Amino acid sequence: MATRVIYHVVYEDEVWKVKKVGASKSSGNFDTKDKAIEYGRKLAKSETLGQLIIHKMDGKIEIEYTYGQDPSKYPG
Repeated sequence: MATRVIYHVVYEDEVWKVKKVGASKSSGNFDTKDKAIEYGRKLAKSETLGQLIIHKMDGKIEIEYTYGQDPSKYPG
């Protein structure tokens, strides 16, 4: 089964960044949160199993989205 690829939209160093979990560098830096979300959503949707976690300026999670086939919780 494929592993879900997770991207975070975070505010760091006075810019909004899209960061892929496990990557050493950000996937993109943006001057607005909306632009970062748009780019992060595009990346997450391009994965077989993707997830986008959007943070507030204070670092707390605001909302998250999953894309692709969610695994079944219950058999049958």
